[in-house]
Amino acid sequence: MKKRSIIAGMALAILPLSGAYTARASCGQAQCSVDSALNAEELTPREIRLDLTTEYIEQDQPWVDYHSTEVGAILREDHNEVETTNLTWNLRAEAAITDRWTLAVVLPFVHREHLHLAGESHSGDGEDNETDGQVTIGDATGVPERWNFTRLGDLRLTASYAVLQGRRPEEVSLHLIAGLKLPTGDTNVRNDAGEEAEITLQPGTASVEPIFGVAVQRSFSVADSGTPWPVSAGFHVRTEGSDGKFGYRPGTEVVTSLATEYPVTQRFRALGQINFRYRDRDHVGDAPGVLAEDTGNEALYLTPGMRLDLTDAFGAYTYVQVPVLQRVNGIQLVSRWNLLVGLTYKFDI
Repeated sequence: MKKRSIIAGMALAILPLSGAYTARASCGQAQCSVDSALNAEELTPREIRLDLTTEYIEQDQPWVDYHSTEVGAILREDHNEVETTNLTWNLRAEAAITDRWTLAVVLPFVHREHLHLAGESHSGDGEDNETDGQVTIGDATGVPERWNFTRLGDLRLTASYAVLQGRRPEEVSLHLIAGLKLPTGDTNVRNDAGEEAEITLQPGTASVEPIFGVAVQRSFSVADSGTPWPVSAGFHVRTEGSDGKFGYRPGTEVVTSLATEYPVTQRFRALGQINFRYRDRDHVGDAPGVLAEDTGNEALYLTPGMRLDLTDAFGAYTYVQVPVLQRVNGIQLVSRWNLLVGLTYKFDI
């Protein structure tokens, strides 16, 4: 039997995924909406699982409403976004305390590279050029400002309680999840010129945010073989919490996932998920360089993957997440596809 989903994000990160995930705001802070825990084996009491995942998200496509566009298609006075590269490593530890209670902690490390053009100006010809330190990209002209950093992100703690325990494949399992995102991430990152990154680009937000979720699972038989075919669903909400730096509060986020897998061989499984994510507008407070009108989005993703169990305790898995429909408020950067790769190891204590 499979087990509860653990809020990851994305995060994503992760997630990454910390999969194809539009920006959490006009730039930066992306994670996959893949729920890899839906495809994870259930832990027995006093068993611990360690997961190390890597999420890669390249946000290089400006987006308005439902469509791709050019940099500066909607010009902003402060700066215009060009691209953000997110590489996030998530270390997750999950421990089954009893047959009903499971605790998990996710510690992210974020590597982020970001480029925007400071200042508002029409280029007129849409060609890249450089004059007096200014660069033209798309419909925007300005002074390039870059950030390149690796820092600790915001820690996430969750607890899962099994309301229903499916003892046989055809029985339903139901898990309730609650937790917190804690302000462990850096919020003071600056570039080489001493410019502080806007709060939506920082690894952390300095806010405490509640997390809630539900996960349900039931298995079906594959044709007449008797092989169980699990189908899992997860529903997760990260709500607005305390004010962070500059009074900034990330908007409420809802992620819904439907997952299944098929045993190709005894140790190799084909994985698949459908993920939908909704993000409300942020409360930006007094955060410089952040416009509420460029926050909030929703997207639908198809997420194929695979898992290889090298031993009974150690395995590897990967997902590729592709957006099939996405909409943003204002103008934001989105990714064309995202990648999540993970290693998992479980042991008894």
